Amino acid sequence: MLIHQHGSRRMKSKHLFVLGLICVVLLFGLWARHRDPQRSSQFQTLVRFSKIGNAIEHYTWDHQGNLPSKLSDLVPQYIGVSQLSVFYPTGIPVPVATNSPTDLHENIRLIDTSSDCIYLGAAGIAREVIAFERVDKKNHGSNAWYHIIPPGGGVDAITAMELDDLLKTNESPVLDRLRREDVMYYEGNLHASLNGYRLDFGSYPLGDNASIIRVLKGDNPAKRAYHSRYVPESNVQGEDLDPWGTPYLMASDGHKVRIKSAGRNRQFDQLGSTNYDDLCFSFTNGSPIGDGRPF
Repeated sequence: MLIHQHGSRRMKSKHLFVLGLICVVLLFGLWARHRDPQRSSQFQTLVRFSKIGNAIEHYTWDHQGNLPSKLSDLVPQYIGVSQLSVFYPTGIPVPVATNSPTDLHENIRLIDTSSDCIYLGAAGIAREVIAFERVDKKNHGSNAWYHIIPPGGGVDAITAMELDDLLKTNESPVLDRLRREDVMYYEGNLHASLNGYRLDFGSYPLGDNASIIRVLKGDNPAKRAYHSRYVPESNVQGEDLDPWGTPYLMASDGHKVRIKSAGRNRQFDQLGSTNYDDLCFSFTNGSPIGDGRPF
């Protein structure tokens, strides 16, 4: 698995976790293959989409937070020419433009038109779906599950109806759920980034959202990046935004860090109020475990 030379402990710890998760899923998938062909197909898609999602993330680390304009931009640096099958499910019909099944796995330009992974890029960030599995490539009936690559990382499986809601509506229960998951992923990932920084410099960077993020992006004595973010997920002040478009509240005194999303109502609520929906996370002095209690 690719890890950049300049990558932070955040990236390394994340990929160790992902590697362990894939091993667990692999064992499950091997069992499922003999039990249910449909489940086996879903497992194969999960593995393929995980590889595509990782390649997209590595691309953005190398391009100052910019997403690739199309999936074929990932080839050959992030996905090798010999690995193009990652973009196609087993048994997919060969596109009319090709002469043989071999062409499908050798012709880079076909990725953008014939893959079952439909890429939205930055346009999908507000809907929590950078890429999604093409619905018309398979028919699993009313219990169908389709895979998406959300901006927070990883791969999610959702129903056809939920996917339709994500693509066609601005508010839905599945969108709210994915946004909350994105916040939890972000806060945990930032925790790992800050602990990596602390190991190198002895304390956390001081200040608020813009100050902390500026240091983690390379404004530090080592000129090292500990954190990356898609360009649309930050504002002109350099603050990281939550999935609802509100700057995260961050505060660090060098020893304790507190992070908070304003949540769906886009305002920071008073603790104990009836409409409190803030998503909070705090940690102290390099602790590997954070505290999710409201503040």
